[in-house]
Amino acid sequence: MSCSKVICPGSAPNPSHAMTFNKRDIDKNWQLLAEGERQGLYECFNIFYEDLYKLGLSLYKDPELVKESIHDLFLELWKIRQRLITVNNIQQYVITIFKRVLYKAKKGQGYATFEIDGLEGGEDQLLATE
Repeated sequence: MSCSKVICPGSAPNPSHAMTFNKRDIDKNWQLLAEGERQGLYECFNIFYEDLYKLGLSLYKDPELVKESIHDLFLELWKIRQRLITVNNIQQYVITIFKRVLYKAKKGQGYATFEIDGLEGGEDQLLATE
């Protein structure tokens, strides 16, 4: 896996990445996520998406599986948001959980719908691995 702005701060800029995120951005939005703020969830998704997508494709050459697994990862993070405040290495934590979610999805654990408290409208019925 090659380094990116999020995983390896100080690496060469990636022109396809719309914004450069630093540790302060990550920490701030992670804190908001841990406090139950949806904006923190959305921003963390935006910060990590590209790197997780590249990592997922390097492990499994299935773009749809990777995209679904990234969404499932953030659903999982939302569900356990109260425990996220104690995470010390945010990037490594996200990567570790993503690999677990991706592996379970690849192994055919199946999908089920469930509701996520605090999300409104059409967002409250989402797909996720059990």
